[in-house]
Amino acid sequence: MEDLRIKDLNKIRLIFAMLTLAYIFAILTALNERKNKPMKQNKYADQRYFDMESVFRQGQSLCKQRFISLKGFLCLVLFLENSIYCYQPINLIFVH
Repeated sequence: MEDLRIKDLNKIRLIFAMLTLAYIFAILTALNERKNKPMKQNKYADQRYFDMESVFRQGQSLCKQRFISLKGFLCLVLFLENSIYCYQPINLIFVH
């Protein structure tokens, strides 16, 4: 972010909004994938289990694979559109 050297506050807000959407996009993609195919887990000496890959990293990897083709990208956009539904109208006070 520092390398971009952006000084305009509105542009900074836009970049953070895009980063937030990308993060949510990755998380939702991974959680949807885990419904169909559970993640393998590591068992540690103290008998605790952890996923072999974080939800974000798995989602990031899946999104990268789907961004290669336009069809895959559009399928991902449709998935996101169906996954997020805003019950309340967006309060524009927070946007400014």
